[in-house]
Amino acid sequence: MIFGIILASGFSRRMNKDKLLLPVEGVPLVERVIRSAAESQLNSCILVYREEKVKAIGKRYGLQTAYNEYAQEGQSASVKLGVVHAPEEISGYLFLVGDQPYMKARTINRIIECHNEQPDMILAASYGGQRGNPVLFPTFFRKALLELTGDCGGRRVMDAMPDKVLEIEFDDTLAGIDIDTPESYKPFS
Repeated sequence: MIFGIILASGFSRRMNKDKLLLPVEGVPLVERVIRSAAESQLNSCILVYREEKVKAIGKRYGLQTAYNEYAQEGQSASVKLGVVHAPEEISGYLFLVGDQPYMKARTINRIIECHNEQPDMILAASYGGQRGNPVLFPTFFRKALLELTGDCGGRRVMDAMPDKVLEIEFDDTLAGIDIDTPESYKPFS
């Protein structure tokens, strides 16, 4: 069983406005990610949020939600909040980011399939040779994820154990695009 964790509680500082609600093809960024998670083989999923409008979108799709009151501490607070809300019977945490509007259920499913074949490995999507999201951590890494601090996610764990990381290459480079700045959003607006 794989538990999805959608990280959606950042401050969009580089965008200078809440990017998660910006439309791409008429649908808010975060909703596009939520849809893909809902259509995937994830057993359950939580949306870690800061803004009530983001929470409302997650609720429409029946997602569990968790308010991140420590969002100012950085991405580690979101990661930890997702992990502590995970059911005990799962075998892995699959982290998604709320600003990848072209994330597809098939990408999520392929990572889950790879986890079934290699359950002890951290699995990271790669697009054109660049490591990206989503990333799946086996529950063995729970303690390491809960010890994260500051504005970093699981990358610190991956960097500390490179022999436990397997990159899964995807041809769909559009799926790997995340939107962080007005310039990166402009082609999709």
